[in-house]
Amino acid sequence: MKPADLAVFFLFTLSAGTAFALDDSGSSRLIQKAFAETPDLVNYARAQKVLIAPMTNGRSFYLYWVPEGADPAKTKILIPLHEEKGGAFAEFRYWHEHADRRNFALL
Repeated sequence: MKPADLAVFFLFTLSAGTAFALDDSGSSRLIQKAFAETPDLVNYARAQKVLIAPMTNGRSFYLYWVPEGADPAKTKILIPLHEEKGGAFAEFRYWHEHADRRNFALL
């Protein structure tokens, strides 16, 4: 991650309740595509109160989730790598239960 992306990450971490407005950027198109192709995965992530945020380059996005009651500043973060198809939402669904049991955040 570039320093600018990290800055955005921390800003969104501090304002986790902020909604992400969809626009015409590449990030928004990818998120809309995920909504259309894998609604069950997206709805699962949304039900878990996942933060969906654009990367500063405008070409991608990330998901960020912290276990309920955990202190984000003291919580270890698990960063699963994924391919494009199904991507971040599929990986979140797969890792969520494991991370929650171990009190890890997911990025």
